[in-house]
Amino acid sequence: MIEEIGNMDIDKFIQLRTHLFHLTDAENLPSIIESRVISSSAILAAKAEVPNIEAFLRTRRVGHHEISNGKFKAKLRDQDPLFRNIVIKNLEGGWTFEDFVFSLNSRVFFWATEKDLKNHYKRYENQNEFPKIIRVRTAELFSINSHEPGFCHLNSGAPRCSSYYAEGAPPRGPKTFQKAEDYSRPPSSVREVTFLNSVKLPADIWVSNHPDSPYRLSKFD
Repeated sequence: MIEEIGNMDIDKFIQLRTHLFHLTDAENLPSIIESRVISSSAILAAKAEVPNIEAFLRTRRVGHHEISNGKFKAKLRDQDPLFRNIVIKNLEGGWTFEDFVFSLNSRVFFWATEKDLKNHYKRYENQNEFPKIIRVRTAELFSINSHEPGFCHLNSGAPRCSSYYAEGAPPRGPKTFQKAEDYSRPPSSVREVTFLNSVKLPADIWVSNHPDSPYRLSKFD
């Protein structure tokens, strides 16, 4: 288990959030189960040999996007809620909108709470879509991955206007995803847990068709 680092008490976070949740398109699930790896959009696009990959990864996806080179294919979910006019008002660290899009495409995302999972799933359900849910034990996920997770206190891909912030929405930029040593908020504030590039999954994962449906164990021997 990762030890406590700086401001984030990892042990308390694991005790509070015993499981993390990842959504993926049903078409991606077989390869994830077989490989026990979830890859970011950047890694998948490289495998699919997407033309002009740099521009592709720096452009907001409208609607779902299937990528393929004949040997490998994957389906990337939309970035429809990533509204440019909101994001560009509160970017930090000299980032552009394209920088932030690239940052999102370079990460694998897990929801830290079932509440956020259900809210996120509802958006697809309302469109008559039913992505698959992968549930993992937090402690196991952290222990088998050598690169540190990044913690985020908001829904990074869906900016919302708020009167609390002068610019209308929470700032985004290089500090949106923070390592434990830099995360100054309490463990209960974490909404997203992310990993750069790709993340290895434990031997035991659970899969469901819906947040309110039973999970089935997918065990890797």
